[in-house]
Amino acid sequence: MNPKFPIRGTEKDGSTTVEVVEAVAAVLDIPPEELPPLYHTVDADALDALVESGNNITVRFEYEGFEVLVKPDEIHLQER
Repeated sequence: MNPKFPIRGTEKDGSTTVEVVEAVAAVLDIPPEELPPLYHTVDADALDALVESGNNITVRFEYEGFEVLVKPDEIHLQER
């Protein structure tokens, strides 16, 4: 995946779901509160648990016109 937008590193103590919403909001230049809840797209608890598991896992899904790729230390966004 060649991201159109900068790759955002995840914080070890932060919620991955919150970081995904913040990354999309930053690219769209809107407050995160204006985006629909991520749980309408992906199981937020499962996403957080997978990333926190420490396994080398990659999760890919679509959210608000972006293909989102979440790796343990990175969030990639590509416009769809």
